[in-house]
Amino acid sequence: MNASSSLGSLLPFAVIIGVVAFIVVIVYVLFHHMRKKMEPLALALGGEVKRSESDGTHALFFREGLECRAGIEIGTDKTPPHLGVRIMMAMGFTIYLTKEDPLTRKLMEWGIGRDVQTGDAEFDRAFNVQSSDESASSRILLDREKREAIALFFQENFDLFQVKEDSVYVRKPYYDASDLAPEKIEEWTARLIKIAR
Repeated sequence: MNASSSLGSLLPFAVIIGVVAFIVVIVYVLFHHMRKKMEPLALALGGEVKRSESDGTHALFFREGLECRAGIEIGTDKTPPHLGVRIMMAMGFTIYLTKEDPLTRKLMEWGIGRDVQTGDAEFDRAFNVQSSDESASSRILLDREKREAIALFFQENFDLFQVKEDSVYVRKPYYDASDLAPEKIEEWTARLIKIAR
């Protein structure tokens, strides 16, 4: 075996190692870029910058004894960059609420999916609401003030309100720098807490 065939057999391994190293460098640079973007917000809120699977790089802070998160995601080929605000609180049910659109209306007409009705005709026309437990979720959905607070998020260009077993979350696509102002995050966090309690 000569030296050139020996080097040729190592080439695929060198390429794989190079690709992995490139990916690690890109992830490291992106994380530090996002961290720098979130540090002023985290400090202004009296919190710190963290990273998690569900919220990406985010400011973690506490309000009214609850863990709160405000984070930004760069998006993917299928989702735009977005801002997410979450409060961690045991809820025991799920709600997935988006603006009603022609597709969701047509799916409901065909019997695919089931839209939860609140009895508020204007709200029911405006939003598609899915829930794992209609009875449990009624404490949020049947309260007029909480429905108005949810609708206000959508007026402010959020596109998702979501209750998970362990949290309440809103998402705003195509956020801008003014959306990262501490007073806005405080306002949205307080509204989420009011809705959840």
